[in-house]
Amino acid sequence: MFYQTAGIVWESSQETAGDIHASNSDFSKTKEFNSFINDAAAFANAFTLFQGGNEDFKKSVMDSLEDSVKNLVPSQYDEVKNGYRKIYEILAGRWLSASSGGTGVAQVELLMSLISPRVVAMQAAMQHPFR
Repeated sequence: MFYQTAGIVWESSQETAGDIHASNSDFSKTKEFNSFINDAAAFANAFTLFQGGNEDFKKSVMDSLEDSVKNLVPSQYDEVKNGYRKIYEILAGRWLSASSGGTGVAQVELLMSLISPRVVAMQAAMQHPFR
């Protein structure tokens, strides 16, 4: 499986938790400061990401099915390839379709970090890549 991630980092004109950490102050050594409150994670589903218009995304996922079978299924047997196709179709239906209850399944994990001085970092990671 290939993990698909993308990250961005930008400088802040304001102090971040990274500044406090780098200060080596008494507060920077407390349990409260060193908890996970300086980082955040969110899990977004396709319905939220595409504001209800996730059917186009689902179509693009389904359109890539044959490429996935050709490139990812290391078998010469049609039974194996057909099994992969069926699993792919079921998962896409459940994860990407609002009508089948798939709206609650996270497609992307968003991670935010404030651990470097005057730096804010965010990363998006696919949770269920289809390719």
